[in-house]
Formats: sequence, structure tokens, C-alpha cells
Amino acid sequence: MVAGWDAWRDVDVKTWVVPLPAGETSEEGDWHLRVHRIVTGGTIWACDGAFSVSGVKSDGSQRRLVGWDEELDEGVLTSHGDETTGASALVRSSVGTTGIRALYWSPMATVAADKRTEPRPEGRIINCSPNSNIMFPKSLLPTLQVELPPRSEPYWLVSAVFGIAGHNGKDLSWRRSWEERLASPLWLTHILNDL
Repeated sequence: MVAGWDAWRDVDVKTWVVPLPAGETSEEGDWHLRVHRIVTGGTIWACDGAFSVSGVKSDGSQRRLVGWDEELDEGVLTSHGDETTGASALVRSSVGTTGIRALYWSPMATVAADKRTEPRPEGRIINCSPNSNIMFPKSLLPTLQVELPPRSEPYWLVSAVFGIAGHNGKDLSWRRSWEERLASPLWLTHILNDL
């Protein structure tokens, strides 16, 4: 599926959504890719989100999920990544597990002349406004966020989006699926290598 969006006069976004087949530890449908091509004439914040889910503990307390609760096997995890691993954000609650991971972003290099570094996505969890999710009054949304300064060349961001319904106690199959090393489809790899 391909979608285009002219957000503002000087911002153009084109997105491809690509389902991924089952992997070594994941089921078919656990993951899909989003490939974003963004051209901007001004500084913008780009945010790509997974799925919003219930943001409260499953112990009945109605307390927000914060950090990781080993006993309940639920909570939130974020990573800002580094040069070899992309940023990520994950929420695991009583209704399921959802997350997002940056697989590729460009430009990725440091500009040596003025010591600037190019923008890199960060994994963040958004506390959604009350009742913004019709299923859950208190919800959380795993996101990748990046500030993009203006430039004539397009930015590229490839995100892997993860989602599994349900919470089977201490069943760790969700973790194996989340930690699986994903491979981009061959056609996408060829496109990204030509950038």
C-alpha cells in the first residue's frame, strides 16, 4: 500500500506499508514495515507510531505503566539506539504488546566539516490524552520521533511495527518475536542501497 500526504506547502510525505512474512520466531502478521520518504522546506518533528494500547497495570490498580514490572511481565521499554541498532519503543500491557523499531534512516552520517550530526530517530512513549482511544481511557503509544531540518534531498525512515494481541502471563514468545532480527525485502534493500 502506498499513501501520499502534502502536510503543508513545503512538506511532502510518501509512505509504503509492507507486510512481513513469518520469521524464525515471529508469526505472520506480527510485523509490518513502513517506509517513509520525507521532503521538507522547514524544520519539522516527524513521529511514527505503533498501535496505542491500554496504559494501565493489569493488577487492577489503574496505575499507569511505567518502567518494567518483571512480576507482571509488562511495562514500557525505550531505546535511542546507536550507529548499528535503531531506536525502539515498546509497550506490553494486559491487552497485548506493541512496538516500533527504526531499521533504516538517511542520512545517517556525521558531517565532519562542522561537527554536526544528522538527525536520528529516538524511541519514545506517548501518554495519550484521556479517551483518545475508544477501547482504553488511559492509553500509551510507542513512537519513533525525529526533528528534521530543511533540506532539498529526501529523508528516508524505515520503521518495523510490531503487534501481538493478548497477554499470556510469563509466555516469552512475544519477547523472542520482538528481539528477532528483521530483514528488509530484497526489492527494498536494492532501493535503499542506491540512495
